[in-house]
Amino acid sequence: MMEKRKIADWMILTGFVLIIIGLALGMKNQDKKDDLKFVRAVAKPSVKTETKVLGESIKSELINLNTASLAELDNLPGIGPVIGQRIIDYRIANNGFKDIKETQMVKGIGEKMFAKIVDKIEI
Repeated sequence: MMEKRKIADWMILTGFVLIIIGLALGMKNQDKKDDLKFVRAVAKPSVKTETKVLGESIKSELINLNTASLAELDNLPGIGPVIGQRIIDYRIANNGFKDIKETQMVKGIGEKMFAKIVDKIEI
């Protein structure tokens, strides 16, 4: 009977140790995720422009194709989540965009689509 009690105590202790290790690793990974969010926020420069049309001020942000998230790309006219993901995939495969016209190399972005977004994007 005493032997079974010792085994049960060891199993409980082992369970607690595994829980503590799991929590520690989870917290460590959470710190990395928070750091990654911070890096993304810092690395994402946006250029604010202001245009005056008939005396009214219109403010807009240019979206940097080399740092934009899928959600930001989805806000571009005619660019949905599918083409946005293609932009990201192209960016990753080619180490970023070197020229703004290079966006036309992405499947789904032709001359007409490029004309819609050219004044809203930057490299």
